[in-house]
Amino acid sequence: MTVSSFLNAVLVDEIGIESLRIEDCLLRSAYQPVFSRDGRRLQIRAMSAVTMVERQGRLAPLSDDVTRGFHSTAPEELIGLCQQLHLSNHRNLAMPDCDLFIAHQLANSGQLTSALHLAADRARDAGEVPLEAKQVVCRIDMHDAVSASRRRVALEALSRDGFRVAFDVFDGAAETNGFRPDISEISSVWLAKIASETAAARLLAPLMEAHRREGVGVMVSGIATSDDLRLAVTTGADYLAGDYLAPAELVGSYVEEEPKDLRDLLPAGIGLMSKSGRR
Repeated sequence: MTVSSFLNAVLVDEIGIESLRIEDCLLRSAYQPVFSRDGRRLQIRAMSAVTMVERQGRLAPLSDDVTRGFHSTAPEELIGLCQQLHLSNHRNLAMPDCDLFIAHQLANSGQLTSALHLAADRARDAGEVPLEAKQVVCRIDMHDAVSASRRRVALEALSRDGFRVAFDVFDGAAETNGFRPDISEISSVWLAKIASETAAARLLAPLMEAHRREGVGVMVSGIATSDDLRLAVTTGADYLAGDYLAPAELVGSYVEEEPKDLRDLLPAGIGLMSKSGRR
């Protein structure tokens, strides 16, 4: 992605929200809250960026089929454009201290710092607080066809530039020559499968605690039910996200910033445990 390609595609509405015109589609930023736990309370800690596509009056998440269907924009360039869009729209969240999770391909790592600088310039021009590198969490697809050595080099470059890294697998050390992420992300579906196996379930809480001792937070995403939430909480997850807690909403939508009480989210009778396993 180049600055000129972004500026040629970007549209800005009357309140400063940005979108991208790509052929017959309008690409828009949506953000899903990511919560951290403080006792019985869940507080918004970050936002996870989602690209939405508006076409012929219909709105849906950007899919691989839509991405491949664009003739004017290669998939790699589109990823960079969407990153730039989400970085730039962060200022419209009215939560300047909120971290931002964005999908990131390691092949584009060299462009991320430039994208952040452009977003910061646009924020300052709008009189808003610019996003800092330490607030950006790069969600790495560990299934990318990249060798472990190249992956490690790209990850270290991200870290040097001040960005944080999240792996989409629970333990990616073997795939990165030992690089330690800031966050390991697991889905609620995977967590439930592990928890259903008695022997494996006993290892969950100690495994999460071991991650924390190494300075690696654990995020459970895709929380869709109270059962998902209960499992994530009782196994000691540091970060929680999913439609049961709060769905992704287009930037500019109202965001409830008040903490959520776990007693309102979990059925009566379910005990709440601390991260150490104590009630």
